[in-house]
Amino acid sequence: MTTTSTSTNHTTLLKSQLEREGRRYLHKLEGSDSIPHQKLLQVQQQANNNCRDVLSAVVPGDILADVFIKAAERNHIDILQFFVDNGVNVNIKDRFGWTAFRHLCMKDHEESARLLLNHARAHANIDENDVGDVNVVDVDSQANHGDTVLMGVSSNGLTKFVTLLLLEENANVDIQDQSGHTALMCASQHGHADIVALLLLRNADTQLQNEFGETAFDIAKTSAIKDMLSNHVNSHYLLK
Repeated sequence: MTTTSTSTNHTTLLKSQLEREGRRYLHKLEGSDSIPHQKLLQVQQQANNNCRDVLSAVVPGDILADVFIKAAERNHIDILQFFVDNGVNVNIKDRFGWTAFRHLCMKDHEESARLLLNHARAHANIDENDVGDVNVVDVDSQANHGDTVLMGVSSNGLTKFVTLLLLEENANVDIQDQSGHTALMCASQHGHADIVALLLLRNADTQLQNEFGETAFDIAKTSAIKDMLSNHVNSHYLLK
């Protein structure tokens, strides 16, 4: 048997093992918020140099892609780091179009979200020949309805993640979802004045309209937010 054939067989066996343990991992997660996943990690650690070949073939809908997303949902950062180390696309989405990064943000796992951002970025910079195929987190990734993680955290009042996205990751503030909503509209409609202020500091467009022709001002939950938006518009008008 040739070396190539032996390597191929080993890779196939490894993928089978990872998928089997992945299924067990997913099955156990159905009824528990915190379950041991050492067996999955043990199989992963046995992979050594063959892991990149196995995991680079993962596509949405594959059992290992599901493991990656579920690991984010349950804040199992060790599994996430292992997959990133071995070339899994960090922007794989679940059936709703959510990425692992979005799950971490929406579940309020700030430390893990930062670890994923930094770990992916650091790993992507290792191989200088992978120009154009840099496996970094897409913070502007849009879900099935066009909404972004910035819209999600703006709606939910997760100010620390808004700050992370705007000040550290330079997220696009004016992306519109399928209904025409922006992060500014989300924050305004849900009454999060502090987030409205942050978005305005990043020059969020106050004149964008949703599918009903409404602006962030029109759907503002409080008079204080209306005043904030109105003053921002007036100040911009005076500066012209």
